[in-house]
Amino acid sequence: MSGAAQLPSYMGMTFSQILSRIYRLLRADFRTQFGIALLPGAAYFVSFGAFFAVIGVTFIPAALRGNQPPAMPQLSLVFAAFTVVMIVHLIALALFLAASSYAAVSADCGIRVRIRESYAIAWQRAGHFVLLILSMYGLCFLPAWLLEALTFGAMAASKAFSPVLIVVIAVAMLLLIAALIGGVVVALRLSLAFPASVFESLNVRESIKRSWALTRGAAGRIFLVMLVVYAAMYLVMMLAMMIAITIAVIGYLALSGVLAHPTTHTIWILTVCGVTVYLGLISVFSACAWAGVAASLSVIYNDQRLRMVSVGQNFRSAGAP
Repeated sequence: MSGAAQLPSYMGMTFSQILSRIYRLLRADFRTQFGIALLPGAAYFVSFGAFFAVIGVTFIPAALRGNQPPAMPQLSLVFAAFTVVMIVHLIALALFLAASSYAAVSADCGIRVRIRESYAIAWQRAGHFVLLILSMYGLCFLPAWLLEALTFGAMAASKAFSPVLIVVIAVAMLLLIAALIGGVVVALRLSLAFPASVFESLNVRESIKRSWALTRGAAGRIFLVMLVVYAAMYLVMMLAMMIAITIAVIGYLALSGVLAHPTTHTIWILTVCGVTVYLGLISVFSACAWAGVAASLSVIYNDQRLRMVSVGQNFRSAGAP
């Protein structure tokens, strides 16, 4: 048995300690984290705002005139538009995750950084981070994406719901559920790739391998932490949405007596204002949720990294002559 002195082991934080650390980090540095998270929130607002604008311009005028609304676009066009929106979101998400990882991990270590500095770090390797998020998304959800494409393709090619098509769709749905569950598990194992890539200057392959090593035996804990953080954010969002809907209903009832026969112009203004406020609220809460996700992953990254360093140091110390 070696006579070398054992270094003090880092036991790691418990589940409750991780949640407490995340809360303190968000409370102390929320303005920076929220400011960084406005990018994916803005991407959501712009993309879905364009989507609602197309729907409004296409269907509302016909409905106001009492005419037959135009036919719905083909599923292939809807799928193509959804793919474009997803790519835009992934690019925004890549830059956000890089910037937020730099800011949150630094804040967890007691170093405060600014939003501009964080995005400068992300922009320096923008192509790398976009490739990383696309690689992660492909590893996690490419099977599910292909199953969706095949299912929509089969539905679009078939002119009638035959018994064979119904069986194919049922089997495809079961496979899709299995693929999504598997994708979530893989996503948990890859969840620390961005902090590792930012702070350890790793390439795409090395970042994925590093995250896989850091999350070994910790996927369940990461899932529970993210579930609690998401549930807390969701409850706050639902409360705010209920308050906003209540205010909107009261405003509608108050105006309905004055505007007994609203003009087309008034209807357009109210519709645009309502959609804008709705998307704005969703975008703001989306930014809050992403800020919580970034803070959570940064705390977990620091904790898992220190665990691995402690294990490695004690292993070398135990093997020393």
